[in-house]
Amino acid sequence: MKKILSLFLLVITMFSVFIFSSCSNKYVELEVPVERYEIINDGGSFGTTVIQFYVTDDFEYDLDLLKDIKIKFSYRPEKSLSSKTVTEEGKVDSFIGADDSYFYVNIKNRVATNIENPVEVLSVNAKIEKRFVNDDSNIKPEKEPLFGIGMTFLIGLIVSVLGIGASYIGIQVIEDEMGKIIHGAGIVLPIVFTIFTYFVVGIWQGVILTLFNIAQLVLWFLVIGRN
Repeated sequence: MKKILSLFLLVITMFSVFIFSSCSNKYVELEVPVERYEIINDGGSFGTTVIQFYVTDDFEYDLDLLKDIKIKFSYRPEKSLSSKTVTEEGKVDSFIGADDSYFYVNIKNRVATNIENPVEVLSVNAKIEKRFVNDDSNIKPEKEPLFGIGMTFLIGLIVSVLGIGASYIGIQVIEDEMGKIIHGAGIVLPIVFTIFTYFVVGIWQGVILTLFNIAQLVLWFLVIGRN
């Protein structure tokens, strides 16, 4: 049973390399210029309000090419004396003949319309496939990763050694239920940390840690799993 579990985890880890590699590095992030907005108090349930944000005329990309539109803005709720800052996902009308000059957000509050500027746009970012980008003037510079490639090798070595040590202690020394938990944590936690690295740090750091995961599982299967 232990050998079957090890082989299963090994297959899952190797499969994650291809999945995350194909999905990452496909998009770049853009700053989307917004020149004006329109508040639509539609009187829907729970006082829902639609705000339409119009992009500038010189924005060169069709809005339906954008993914994960995030707009940070502040607005003055109706019957409130102070503004509220939120980050919402922008949506684009998908029906044929829709106006492609704006995207919209839904908020659960009704927006005050009795003051001059109840909405202030703070930032608008979106993702677009690299193949559609002709000019990099609107592309946001990439953020520095939490740790670089060199540090990743050291982290991978430390995590793998700790994982193997915990697995060995759990399965060889401790005979009760706690030993099984420590043994499982030694195998699973390095994989969880690798998946976290893919999303938060970077694709290449994740690939490096994946290789360490594979090496750890192979070593466990050859040395510990046979005992």
